[in-house]
Amino acid sequence: MAKMSFEEYLQARAEYNDYLKGQPEVTPAEDPRPAEDPKPEEDPKPEETPAADPAPENDLQKQLDEIKAAMGVMAKALQPSLGDIKPVGIDDVVKKFFDVE
Repeated sequence: MAKMSFEEYLQARAEYNDYLKGQPEVTPAEDPRPAEDPKPEEDPKPEETPAADPAPENDLQKQLDEIKAAMGVMAKALQPSLGDIKPVGIDDVVKKFFDVE
């Protein structure tokens, strides 16, 4: 996009203001749409809305449970607990240090 000079901006702004002045303003009294009848139609018995299917909620809950389970696995991988640590004896340390098996 090319940059415009200040004079070009002022000219474009003036043209835009002229354009806005030429647009007819619509007021509520001059609204071109026909006025609606203020009297609401009375229905002898209101329509009952069918109960929403609970299946989408169950699907959403299943997805959330799967996400929580995956997040739990990832959290365990990043932060081991004390239960994950297996203590070893001095013999195991020496064997690993000298690669003696």
